[in-house]
Amino acid sequence: MRSCSGCFILFLSACMFAGGCKQSSATPTLLESKAQPYVADIPVPAEFERHERTSSYTFTPGSRSVKDFYRGDASLQAVYNFYKHHMPLNGWELQDESFNNVVHLITYRKGNEVCEIRIERIPLGAFRGSVTQVRALVTRDAP
Repeated sequence: MRSCSGCFILFLSACMFAGGCKQSSATPTLLESKAQPYVADIPVPAEFERHERTSSYTFTPGSRSVKDFYRGDASLQAVYNFYKHHMPLNGWELQDESFNNVVHLITYRKGNEVCEIRIERIPLGAFRGSVTQVRALVTRDAP
């Protein structure tokens, strides 16, 4: 009996060294961006759609107000990585960020505007699962 357990341990060790427990060194995949986002300088993951009922955009000379909601199936981490990469490419400077195991909140500044990106999973109802929702809120900074 003792030799069988020794053989088993030897077999497990061989499997581990043969690549069965190999760690991945690949970097996380970055989500693609929509070619034409809904708001020119606010990137949106390619597979996400704008939630029209809750989104709004107003523009007056010298200022704009954006409250956009987007929904898609990507993980919270993938969407967080997307915004951390793409917002600076659109001229936004990181101001603050937080995560409480449910919601990622990232705040950016560009000129006199502040953009708050809120990323969270929301339920769709019984038997419908959940989706990742992004809220992009752009406001003018107080003078």
